[in-house]
Amino acid sequence: TDGKIYGTTTFGGTSGYGTIFQFDPVTNVFTKKFDFTGINGNKPNAALLKFSDGMFYGTTESGGNNNLGIIFQYNPLTNICTKKYDFVNASGGVPKTSLMQASNGNVYGIASTGGSNNGGAIFQYDPISNVYTMKFDFASSVVGNTPEEIFTQGYDGKFYGTTFYGGSSNLGVLYQYDPNTNIYAKKIDFTS
Repeated sequence: TDGKIYGTTTFGGTSGYGTIFQFDPVTNVFTKKFDFTGINGNKPNAALLKFSDGMFYGTTESGGNNNLGIIFQYNPLTNICTKKYDFVNASGGVPKTSLMQASNGNVYGIASTGGSNNGGAIFQYDPISNVYTMKFDFASSVVGNTPEEIFTQGYDGKFYGTTFYGGSSNLGVLYQYDPNTNIYAKKIDFTS
């Protein structure tokens, strides 16, 4: 809303753990706004989500109390970045994609590791109450595991994504997740 572009760098900054930056397309001025230091996150590797409260939300792949990544909130008006959630292995860790706000208003994301079989998880995060909930556990290699890279909402309101492993050939799957019914469906097994 201020006409600037905000993003993250995976590396660099004072500690080498990544930054939040601001770019003004009118003046062509690039400004580093925040340095990650490890305990407050390391390797932000996805786009920021602008939520309805005016804040940006994002994730880091590592860092935090458990070195499994964090969810953070960035206020562009005050330039304050706040760690909101430390990922724990039991309910998912190492998020590698952007948070997504679904048409139902909730925020969702994927963790590429953790869960009961360390296969990753789909999670819901509520920025207002700061509550994290694992919604689907990639506990079986049959349904796919290690979700990465792609997690997007289709016109039907359902999320679509891919896994790196699992499925019939252990080459990953294309899956569908319905945030309204919490139903997961494997759509395609990738094969060689």
